[in-house]
Amino acid sequence: MLINFIRNLTRKQKITEISLEQLSTLWVETEQKNIESAKNVPANIWASSHLNIFYENYICLHSNVLGDTLEPIQKIMNFLDESGDCPSVAEDDPTETTDLKFLKITLAEHTINVAKEVIEIMKNGTRDYEFLLGEMLIIALAHNIGKKPVPGQNIPVDLPTKSAMLAEQFLQDLPFKKTAVKAIKTYKNSKLNQAKILSAADHAARKMEETIFEN
Repeated sequence: MLINFIRNLTRKQKITEISLEQLSTLWVETEQKNIESAKNVPANIWASSHLNIFYENYICLHSNVLGDTLEPIQKIMNFLDESGDCPSVAEDDPTETTDLKFLKITLAEHTINVAKEVIEIMKNGTRDYEFLLGEMLIIALAHNIGKKPVPGQNIPVDLPTKSAMLAEQFLQDLPFKKTAVKAIKTYKNSKLNQAKILSAADHAARKMEETIFEN
């Protein structure tokens, strides 16, 4: 009986060895699935080269985890392509930076810079960041859409609030809609985690953009 017990224990503890060749095959198959997933993303050709490059290098590569957030992301990018050529700062808004050199950076350019920084911040500081990636990309891409001037319309609210109001139309029935709207509206002075990430990304993007003027 003792011998049988030892044999059974040995069987339970047996370790399955996987060759390096098998591991390589598994890795290649996983990467191929990611590539195929990216190919299945509808082709979007925008007038803005910044949007095209960002979509190809960031959105397509993460399309397999974006799920229901992919369509709103595309719609916001369509909005930025059509309306993102305005300056990324508003001279008459008290919540904005007073450094008018950023007038040379367009809304679309700054928004993409912020979205890139959001991804980097989440990669480096958020466990399983891909689960929140879609939500944070929507927040980043929509956080300044209220800066686009609308002829004949003057909404008497600050720009973060205006952007939050406009962002609602892209959020549909997504479960994080209220949180996203709140993050956009309060990111400059909020303890909400999404707002903190957005604020840090916005600051990092401006620091990066400053180097453009130094060169």
